[in-house]
Amino acid sequence: MTSNTPVADAAVPTIDYAAGSTMTRYRWIICALLFLATTINYVDRQILSLLKPILDSQLGWTRTQFGLINSAFQAAYGTSVIFFGWYVDRFGAKKGYTLSIGAWSLAALAHAAVNSIGGFFGARIALGLGEGGNSPRPSRPPRNGSPSASGPLRPACSTAAPTSARSWRPPSCR
Repeated sequence: MTSNTPVADAAVPTIDYAAGSTMTRYRWIICALLFLATTINYVDRQILSLLKPILDSQLGWTRTQFGLINSAFQAAYGTSVIFFGWYVDRFGAKKGYTLSIGAWSLAALAHAAVNSIGGFFGARIALGLGEGGNSPRPSRPPRNGSPSASGPLRPACSTAAPTSARSWRPPSCR
């Protein structure tokens, strides 16, 4: 027989959400900035296919070269997610996200400076390495007392996480 009562989580701090408090507004601003950064991250991942006709004429690449550049970006992104997962666990979400957004901003700027296929290839790899830090980061704030820690946006400010055997809820929702 199972109980319908939720598992108590002693590790979650009690947060005072007094109406109009400065801390509550600050947390909502942080949540909005995280949402904006994640949206930019997703747009960066998809923009190359939209710009392909323009880049075809400017760079003169083949379909194979375009595919290799896309594959290299995805491989770099996947590799950096593993690195940033470790980095965020070791040094914290603030430092991890600062490093990630700094690297991905510089890599995005590098795209404007390149004028060859090789340069574009390097810029896309750098962008993938920097953007990978966005994936392990969003699940951290809800566990550290963001506005979503006990409100309607709790799932929205978190990322999907695998469930454990002891609970159906993702770790960031316990």
